Amino acid sequence: MLSYKQCYSGMKTLLRFFPCSSLFMLPSKYTNSFYSYSLTNITVRHWTKDSSKFKLPVVQTQQQVQHIKWIYNKHIFNFGNNKRQFLNSKAVQSFLQFPCYFILKRKVPNSTKSALNFVQYFHTSPKHDVHPALWMFIKPFAKGMAILTGRGFRKWWKDLPKHKRLYFLSLLKTNRVKIGVATVVLLTLSLAYYESHIQETPITKRRRFVAFTPDQFEKIAEFEFEMQLEAFQSQVLPQTHVACQRVAGVANRLLRSNKDLEQIYDKKWSVTVVNNPTENAFVLSSGQIFVFTGMLRLCTNDDELGVVLAHEMAHCVLGHGAEQVSFAHLLDLTVIVILAAIWAFLPSDGIAAVTHWFFNKVVDLLLHLPYNRKLETEADEVGLQLAAKACFDVRESSAFWSKIGLLKALQGETESVDWLSTHPSHTTRSVYLDSLMDKALKQRYDCGCPSLIRMDPRAQIAHFKQKLEEDAAKALAHKQKVVVFVPKTS
Repeated sequence: MLSYKQCYSGMKTLLRFFPCSSLFMLPSKYTNSFYSYSLTNITVRHWTKDSSKFKLPVVQTQQQVQHIKWIYNKHIFNFGNNKRQFLNSKAVQSFLQFPCYFILKRKVPNSTKSALNFVQYFHTSPKHDVHPALWMFIKPFAKGMAILTGRGFRKWWKDLPKHKRLYFLSLLKTNRVKIGVATVVLLTLSLAYYESHIQETPITKRRRFVAFTPDQFEKIAEFEFEMQLEAFQSQVLPQTHVACQRVAGVANRLLRSNKDLEQIYDKKWSVTVVNNPTENAFVLSSGQIFVFTGMLRLCTNDDELGVVLAHEMAHCVLGHGAEQVSFAHLLDLTVIVILAAIWAFLPSDGIAAVTHWFFNKVVDLLLHLPYNRKLETEADEVGLQLAAKACFDVRESSAFWSKIGLLKALQGETESVDWLSTHPSHTTRSVYLDSLMDKALKQRYDCGCPSLIRMDPRAQIAHFKQKLEEDAAKALAHKQKVVVFVPKTS
């Protein structure tokens, strides 16, 4: 048994990493062995209709403590960049032997304090920052103001007498050095801001710009999560449903097999299955997994579902959400200045409106769409690695996109053109994943996965596609047959 001094030392270390929290001790008999400090038990959390009114998720295996759902169950390994220092702390190493799990919560309801064994309370005044999601609403307003400002400047300049125009032009010429210096300083500060926010992706080590801190983007992710729950509130399946159990099993398998990635522990993993025929699945930046029943019907086996979820979870692990919003944020700042210039210096509203429309299309084609496709391609690559480590049949990844392309063709839909879409085409994705297949199969073998004995699904899809083409050719040939009736001659 640890002494009071050792316990106090361990708790003091915990509070140093969670300064704005209340620390409580919950006896281990009230838990169901979740968040074992050996990091071998990673549990996917589930949202249900009953628990959706709570702001924080409920762990499915924590059945014995659901009467205190308001607690934020955060395991002691979720502390960001100080992981190594924290684990090497002697106080924490001895404290981990204590047979209790620790629960951190920013604010404690008075009515439930008696349910816990209160240990220590520490509080500092939190900062009151503007919610980052507010910028999503400010940006359209800022663009509108840029247009109005530019248009107002053009009309003001036209109405100026000639001598006034010459006066202002002479001022610009006289102060051109100061204006040049101010421009250079502004550009230098902008470049410094950009460089100070450069990060590397966790696995691919690609350099990218991220404008938001993890805490700021967590607010955006929570806001988006609440919006998604509100949108599909009446369609969410209960956690006991077979579809939820299927998705949770596949997600747990991916998480357990990739527990060597630190980014796995920074997320609030949860599963939400939506009873909707839409063929879609996505994972929010904070780890909330959404799968539609239409996608489950499309995935005929768990290997297909595994590669789909691995791709979506790769977006989350790589932090593509924060990167994409940051890129749009940086681009919008530049676009606002250019829009103001377009409406200020072009001679009429008609020409300015056409130029504005053309400029937006150019930005989409040359910047937005290629950047989105790059992130999708990176998620395909990393998702294939995650699936390989989880011993899924990675060959299903290429076969899945080939199957989707065939189904769309049978439905009469034309395949999207790469450079006009946010995602690569189905054929492009299938070919790219095929190019990575040898490496993925080797990684799967190195992880000690069982051998793949069944037929290659890619060959099955290719055979099915060949048969469809032959049938189509026969039908076309049958339609082109011409029967000529030769009249009898007397």
